[in-house]
Amino acid sequence: MTKPQRQLYLLELTRTAEEWLPTVRRLRLTHSPARSWAAVTRAVNAKLPPGRHWTAERLRRAVRAFVEEGLAERALLDKAPAVRSDDRLMVLVAGIARANPTLSLRAIGAQLEAMRETTPRGGHSWAAASVKNLLDRARAQGLLLAGAAPASPPRN
Repeated sequence: MTKPQRQLYLLELTRTAEEWLPTVRRLRLTHSPARSWAAVTRAVNAKLPPGRHWTAERLRRAVRAFVEEGLAERALLDKAPAVRSDDRLMVLVAGIARANPTLSLRAIGAQLEAMRETTPRGGHSWAAASVKNLLDRARAQGLLLAGAAPASPPRN
């Protein structure tokens, strides 16, 4: 990148930094453990109109440019710890169960389907057993109180 191109790039990043940099700092520095770039990108894009969404790579490149210019903390670029791929689903299911403790496992599964969340194996149809497994893990990690989540549906 030539020097004038680099200056234009940094000027545009600086102009939009208030839209993305606070979220990046919050999720990469103040959360322990630090969130992945995919999670940070989802959070940043949730606040922006569709035509201005970031990709994880573009956002990481922008942060790297800010760090190189001394405009952001080097710790933003530190590697986030490895997280199981379905931890996001576990937290999501626990949040749904906390928000409405009267929902059945099947109702939580239907809500996940409506949100177009794929199952841990990549399917589109949620089984009550999959929801129960995620709720059990959430309970074991302290995200839910014992007995605060839906029980299994009665068997006929």
